[in-house]
Amino acid sequence: PQAALKALDAELAKAPDGTKPILRALQASWFFAYYQQNQWRFARRSATADAPGDDIETWDLKRILAEVDQRFQAALAGKDALQNLPVTAFADLFTAGDLGDTLRPTVYDFIAHQALAFYGMEEVAVSRPEDAFAIEAGSPALGTTDAFLGWKPETTDTTSPAYRALRLFQDLLAFHQADKDRSAFLHCDLKRLRWAESAATGSDKPARHEAALRAFIKDNAASPLSADARQDLAKLLIEAKKSKDAHEVASAGFKAFPDHPFGKLCRNIVHELEEKQLQVMVESAWTPAGASIQVNHKNISHVYFRAYPKSWGINTGNIDQDPLPDSRDKLRALVKGKPALAWDMPLPDDRDFAPRVAELVAPEGLEAGY
Repeated sequence: PQAALKALDAELAKAPDGTKPILRALQASWFFAYYQQNQWRFARRSATADAPGDDIETWDLKRILAEVDQRFQAALAGKDALQNLPVTAFADLFTAGDLGDTLRPTVYDFIAHQALAFYGMEEVAVSRPEDAFAIEAGSPALGTTDAFLGWKPETTDTTSPAYRALRLFQDLLAFHQADKDRSAFLHCDLKRLRWAESAATGSDKPARHEAALRAFIKDNAASPLSADARQDLAKLLIEAKKSKDAHEVASAGFKAFPDHPFGKLCRNIVHELEEKQLQVMVESAWTPAGASIQVNHKNISHVYFRAYPKSWGINTGNIDQDPLPDSRDKLRALVKGKPALAWDMPLPDDRDFAPRVAELVAPEGLEAGY
């Protein structure tokens, strides 16, 4: 990889002006990929007193991040040329996706979204000074598209990752604002909301993000991108302990676009919410006082128990071990016998797809033992 990066530098120096934009885009992509593959190495390297040279193998984290940033900025500077290059013209350079080319139709879209992935990385953000440009939840970052496009924040930290990402989102949205096919524009706008949710700070962030997603879904109900937004909203509602509302939101996305990948993502959320879960925790040694039984469950309204006795002798080899049969065959043989006690109990279930913890009182009449 190091040789390829150096070779591309040499090619750029002698390339015709017409090919330089695509070569710079390729170079930025390669540098970013190299950093991602070797991220752990750079994170472990400490800065030295001497400035690092041209050998990429000796660079510290700060140097590699600055180099990747420099390559992306150089590539994006040629946006006028890249915006007129369809990705189909460079199909051999790209891995084909499942969503076609409508979401990122030009080479500019490709490199811009790669740059956004870089500027959104945590280690890129934390490498900034304390007075770096910051995104507030109450800002237009989580506002309407028009408010975001018209936003001109005042800052001297114009090289910060957050500011670079903000300006890049504005450029992408402006580029696709007049498109007849709204797919690329809506894809970028939804990604802008995801970025803002991650980058912004403030106690009103969840409410602002939810309101923005609901507005996006309402305004673009006819587009499959609304199903993509629905999966974001469903995840937000699950995090807010509103599983029933999340199920309704995701179900609507799947019903509207059952054959589209975004609709299928909504279906996956529906399946996860409807999945049955059961975990029983109880002491294996039963005392005359009985035992408390803790049941973690979801989408289950009744649970059935059987208790089987297990005889075992203590010796120096097992005194510090739980004598639960470690062989699947032995456990199967054990449960084929007659249980010492069998019982069942109802579980609280409001059919809201939320996980619950129930503390059940153990039945009386079971002899003490293991």
